[in-house]
Amino acid sequence: MKGCDFLPKINRFRIVNFRYDDDRKYIANEIYEFDTKNSLINLENGGGKSVILQLALQVVLPNTNMGSRRFSDYFKVGASPTHILVEWKLDGTMGEYLLTGICVSKNADGIRFFTYTYNYALPHELDIKSIEVINSDKQVVGFSEFYNYLRRLSSERRFNINIFSRDRQREYRDKISTFRIYREEFEAIKTINMSEGGIDKFFENVKKSRSVIEKLIIPNIPAPEGESTGILAEAFKKHLENLKNIPVYQHRIKTYEAFYNKATGLLLKLEDYGREVEEINNISRDILALENIISIAADKLSKEGEALNKDNEECLQKIEELSYKKESLIYQKKVNEMENLKARHEKTNKEVAKKREELLNCERKIKFIESVFCYREMSDYKNKILDLAARLETVSKDRSRIEEEYQNLIYHGKRLLTEKIKMLREKICSLEEKHKSQIKERDSLNIRLVEKNKERDNVRDILSSIGTRLKDLKERQDKITGYFAKDITLLVDGDEGLKRLLDEKENLAKDVKKLKETIENAKKKTEDINTMVLRKREALAEYSEKKKNIERDILQYSEKLSKINNEISMYEVKADVYSDEAFEALRAKKLKLDNQAGDVLGRYHELIKRKCLFEGSDYYIPDMEIKKVYELLKERDINCIPGSLWLKNQDEGLRYELLHKNPLLCHSIIVQKDQLELINNMSSEIFELVENYPVAFIVDSPEGIITGKKENKMIKGIDRLEGTECYIVFSKNSVFSVETDKFKEYLKSLDVKIKDTHNQHRLIKEDTERITGLLERCSEFKNTYPENYLLENEKKLEYLKSDIKKEENELKQLEEKKTEYNDLIDKSNREILSKEKLISEKEEDIKNLKEYIENTNKMNELSKEREKEENNKREIENKINTIKEKINKLSEDIEETRDDLKDTKRDEQENIKTLNEISLKLNIEKETKEIKGTLEEILSRAKGLEKKVEDSEAEQIQETIKSYQKEEENRLKRIHANGFCEKDFEGLSVTYSEGEPEEAKYKCEEIKNEIEILNSKERELSLELAMQKGRTEEFKQGIIEKYNLEPFVFECLESVSEETYNKSIDSYNRRKSKNLKKLEETEKRKTKLLELKNRIKDYINSNDIRIKADSRQNMDSFLYRDETVSMWDMLKLPAENIEFIYKNFREKYKELTEKLKKSKADIEENYDNLYKESDWAENTTVRMILENIIKKDMYNYTFVKELFEDMLESVENMKKATNFQLEESLRDKEEIIERCYLKAEAVYEELKLVDGFSKIKIGEKSRKSVIIEMPPLIKEEGKALMTQYIESSISEIEKMKEEGKYDPAKIDGEIERLMSPVRLLDAVTDLNKYSIKVFKPEAVIEASRYIRWEVVTDWSGGEKLAGFFAMFISIISYLRYKKTGWRESSKVIWIDNPFGQANANHLLSYIFDLARATNTQMICLTGHLQADIYMQFDVVYSLVHRMLTGMNMSVIQSKQVKAPEGLESAFYKVEREQMSLF
Repeated sequence: MKGCDFLPKINRFRIVNFRYDDDRKYIANEIYEFDTKNSLINLENGGGKSVILQLALQVVLPNTNMGSRRFSDYFKVGASPTHILVEWKLDGTMGEYLLTGICVSKNADGIRFFTYTYNYALPHELDIKSIEVINSDKQVVGFSEFYNYLRRLSSERRFNINIFSRDRQREYRDKISTFRIYREEFEAIKTINMSEGGIDKFFENVKKSRSVIEKLIIPNIPAPEGESTGILAEAFKKHLENLKNIPVYQHRIKTYEAFYNKATGLLLKLEDYGREVEEINNISRDILALENIISIAADKLSKEGEALNKDNEECLQKIEELSYKKESLIYQKKVNEMENLKARHEKTNKEVAKKREELLNCERKIKFIESVFCYREMSDYKNKILDLAARLETVSKDRSRIEEEYQNLIYHGKRLLTEKIKMLREKICSLEEKHKSQIKERDSLNIRLVEKNKERDNVRDILSSIGTRLKDLKERQDKITGYFAKDITLLVDGDEGLKRLLDEKENLAKDVKKLKETIENAKKKTEDINTMVLRKREALAEYSEKKKNIERDILQYSEKLSKINNEISMYEVKADVYSDEAFEALRAKKLKLDNQAGDVLGRYHELIKRKCLFEGSDYYIPDMEIKKVYELLKERDINCIPGSLWLKNQDEGLRYELLHKNPLLCHSIIVQKDQLELINNMSSEIFELVENYPVAFIVDSPEGIITGKKENKMIKGIDRLEGTECYIVFSKNSVFSVETDKFKEYLKSLDVKIKDTHNQHRLIKEDTERITGLLERCSEFKNTYPENYLLENEKKLEYLKSDIKKEENELKQLEEKKTEYNDLIDKSNREILSKEKLISEKEEDIKNLKEYIENTNKMNELSKEREKEENNKREIENKINTIKEKINKLSEDIEETRDDLKDTKRDEQENIKTLNEISLKLNIEKETKEIKGTLEEILSRAKGLEKKVEDSEAEQIQETIKSYQKEEENRLKRIHANGFCEKDFEGLSVTYSEGEPEEAKYKCEEIKNEIEILNSKERELSLELAMQKGRTEEFKQGIIEKYNLEPFVFECLESVSEETYNKSIDSYNRRKSKNLKKLEETEKRKTKLLELKNRIKDYINSNDIRIKADSRQNMDSFLYRDETVSMWDMLKLPAENIEFIYKNFREKYKELTEKLKKSKADIEENYDNLYKESDWAENTTVRMILENIIKKDMYNYTFVKELFEDMLESVENMKKATNFQLEESLRDKEEIIERCYLKAEAVYEELKLVDGFSKIKIGEKSRKSVIIEMPPLIKEEGKALMTQYIESSISEIEKMKEEGKYDPAKIDGEIERLMSPVRLLDAVTDLNKYSIKVFKPEAVIEASRYIRWEVVTDWSGGEKLAGFFAMFISIISYLRYKKTGWRESSKVIWIDNPFGQANANHLLSYIFDLARATNTQMICLTGHLQADIYMQFDVVYSLVHRMLTGMNMSVIQSKQVKAPEGLESAFYKVEREQMSLF
């Protein structure tokens, strides 16, 4: 059943066994049948109307109180339970009813209750009347009994009963809400009934239109589905840090740009300076180059001499090299002789190794025999040891007396040592405690010192604060004195001056009061005109709003029409949205796309099937049937192979020929002939597998595979099946069986085709969905805007324009009359302003004079306080000095204790060591002899006895045993040395004769003799080899010592000879003698050049001429008069020409130096500006770089540029990073603004719906009983306002933090408040501009009009009730619509005695018309008797108090005096009669 089917109204209401008014009144068992109609319950005032209403609310609000009336107070412990039941009619098509009930009683623990629901269709055996709350004995069913009764019924499937204990009331609330019975609505009903006629209570705190909207409507607007509460607050908190930093980021960017500009400006200056430096560097370079070239020329001459010497040296080197190679050749020949000897020597060694292996085997046998004999000897020694051990036992008994005395001595010594160690440990503990106590005392003093320092600092702070306050007060007194320069006499006697100023102010205030009375009289005369103007403006505003709405609707219609027609035209459809042709054309396109999608999807699935077919296979399979049949045959162990795989296995050159001769080969399975019978037996299983394509079986034989002789000719197209008139089209995919590479390419292409086909299908589906969406929008457009929509709205617009013009003319006449009264008011206001200005001046004088008097008193008090704190400070400083002296003394004591502790611990360790040594020798547990003496004497005696014990007779036996054990051990070691162990000989039965070892040794000797012969030969070869090696090595060492090189290695000895080297050596000796003659000439010219060089060098040094390191390149030339001067020119030029060049260089250098000095001053000024700029002066990195530059080389353009480039790059990166952060923050800001605006817009749109639920037909016209006038919400302006609001919200939060209000809970609360829908809507539209107007019905319909809410709240009587009811029902209807989604959703309202205020017939009709229009069931309780009130209700009950005879109790009985058919006489009375309870 759909949710909208559950729109309940109350059908029946039942109360059973309820006492109230201190048990003086009693409701036994009453049922009220309302039949979902407006119903009235009549009961005298004081009879319990509010109590009945409180009971009715319990089925929705269990255990709810009404003001001071606590629900639990009605019940007494041990009394029978009360049952309250309400039957709701659900407005669905199934005619269903819902029963809600509560069973209440009280026990020692307090009130207890449970609720239940039960839905059914009438008639029913278990409805509100027949449910068993009263048993067959006319007694109320008990609490537990009734609970079990319902449980029993709920277990039967035919009863849909749900029971909810007290702790499951949330589930009960959720359950009844599924039937559209909402707790919130009944809370509102409870509020309006808190006092009689209490709808005023609901609107008690909403006297203005804004209050209604922000307190009653907006908080109850439900959040969109899926939006959690507080999501905007969370988003705001999440982005707050970014949002607040936007101005910081913007400022940083400006700072970075400013720094960048100034830094680049400095770099330009430095670049100019660099050019000037470069010019100086160039001239300096030329001077240095001149000096250098002269040096080079001199060096050149030196080098010429050196070259000659070098050539001589090279000749010597060549002679040496040739001699080296000649000797290396001799060496190489010696090495070859040595290699021959080495080969012979290795051969002899191999023979020796073979013989040694034979000797090893022989020796291993000798060792085994020897080990056998050792094992036998070892056994003999073991037996001897056993005999001696027995002897030792006897001897040991004689030495026991010496041992006893020795043991007693060390026992007593141990006891004394233990006592001494204990004493030392006690001393250590004592010293440690003393040390800890001293440390603790020193720490305590340090703490006191810190505290006293803090006290002194606090006093200093107080003194500083007092000084500051005195200074501030003095400055303020000076300012006040200056202020009263106009009348300094006021300060002579402050109190008298203050009294004079107060009197003058009072006289001015009296004058202002008289003027205000004049204005008030004038305003009263304009009120009547204002009332008329207001009505005219309200009417004009209504007409204008309607005109605006129609114009907006027409504009929206035009835009939407244009938009949807444009969408249609995009699909090449020329008709518009209203034509059937457009729909038909779009449907045709959709159908076409659907067909295309189906075709593509088919191809896609076919490709997927093919991919699955080839998965796991490395050969071509034409269809799935072959694969399935092949797999079945393989399972049955039938020898077969797919035709394509068979073809793949054939010779590559035969594959096409075989395929041509049998075109069905790829579509077949090759089998052995003897397997056909088995396959035939499986035909039924194979038949089940073959669905779409036939599977052929070909016998593996030439006759089977090759069907017949054909021309050995490859053709394409149709092949004839040999022996039949059957022709077969050659499958192009059959080539995959022949060519494996193409099959692999085909597999790769499948994935591409699958992907392309899938994308093609997706694109077609997207087109289809777009056309489907367009068709839906076209249908929706036609439903929203019928074809004549524009014409009808244009007619309405013309009528409205005529009405507006008429109202504007009448309004103009009223405004002219009002102007006369306003002039009088303006004149009086001007006089008031003048006098109020004088009052303000007097107030300022009074304020300053009071402050002067107060400051004088404060200064006197502060002076006294300062003197007191100075004395306190001196006293604290004396205490600090005393504490410091104590700490120093205690530190010395601590050091002394620490040394004593260290010495004692060392003594303890030495005694513990001695104790451990004697404990190892102690064998007795108690003394057997009395021992006397000191610890030192006892230890000395024990040491003497140790020797006696060692010299005793038993030692000889022990020595013999040890000797035998050693022999036994030696035998065992020999066995082990021979590579065996005892286990190898245990149980050994093999025996050896005495001669066998000698035979084995004889054989070993023979082998050794052979080895010796070979060794002799080896030694001879080795000696010869060593001698040859020595000679060769000696020759080699001679080469190394002579030439400091290893001998040269020749690849081939045949191509060289000693004679060739001898001839080359003679040639180089002749060349050397020719170079000696050239050296003398160069020395003379070199001397002249060096003299000139020294003079230039002196000038360079005196002017400290330097150049950059990178300019030192190519210093072997320079430009002079556009010509290059090099070292070669210097060698040719006369000395006077070089002197002239040098003079020109000096003059140019002087000129450039002066120019550079001026540039340097400009740069220093730029540095100063850059260094002191406030925006980055505190930036550590910038300061460090600038200081580094200034310290190192502030004028070096390259150096500064490199540092600045890094810094500017960092600045640029920081700017980029800040830009990124700014962009991210702005995005966050835009996001939060957009989300907040959308939230505000959504609330705005919801508010537009509210007054639509107050429509009522008055006369012949449908009107809204409530109108909410809202300022327009323009998106661009709204977003701008929201931006301002978000910025101010950020500032507000930051201000809270700065003022020390940083409490996370408070901050979160403030953010939630700032992000509330009320504040967001107020930010973009100003809630003060919203106006709620309520329709005021008059007896004469034409006189009825809309009145502002602010006026309605001041009404009294029935008009106020009508206005409040209209507002209340509008809010409730809107909220119910938001919950149910149905505008006509029904509602129930209980109201206690509402008609004391509304007794006018036209007001009653209005209220009930509004209830009917909003599908609201009204159930009212009243004590009125007016027939006109009764006539408004469909059902009327009269409640009667019947007194019980002999009891101070009346029973409430009801009588239905009006049913939907008609009205009976309604009355109430109190009768005394004897009656039973039921």
